[in-house]
Amino acid sequence: ELGDDGRPLIADPMFKRKVAELEIDLTALEFTELRTLAGEAAGKGPGPESSVLKIKGTEIQQRITELALEAAGHY
Repeated sequence: ELGDDGRPLIADPMFKRKVAELEIDLTALEFTELRTLAGEAAGKGPGPESSVLKIKGTEIQQRITELALEAAGHY
């Protein structure tokens, strides 16, 4: 997609930053999920990580949707 200046949208520093921050948060969510699964495999009950997974997963999903809408808005 092209931005207002005719360059690819990913060349926009603000959009690029949003994508990078989202990628970092997705990686953190993945590791939290892996810790939770390891605890379950070790026989531990679900801890507070399971609640964090649900909340952060929903927030990240919303941010992905917002980025998609921002990218589609340039069409």
